[in-house]
Amino acid sequence: MKPIVMGARQRFGVSASEVDYHDLHQRAAIAMAYVGPQASQVEAVLDELERWIWRHADLEVVSCVRKWLDVGE
Repeated sequence: MKPIVMGARQRFGVSASEVDYHDLHQRAAIAMAYVGPQASQVEAVLDELERWIWRHADLEVVSCVRKWLDVGE
């Protein structure tokens, strides 16, 4: 998972970390976060990030969940 986490950080400027299943072989949960000035920009980055992850043939993505935090003005 290290190449995925580091690649996401470097390529997309996201915060990324492996957050679960540390004790299981061949399973991981990764959390990623991105902050931007407009929701459309954040969505575009996350869309491209998700496509990048799905293109990794050595991974089987089981689920992808997005959660939004809008702090408003």
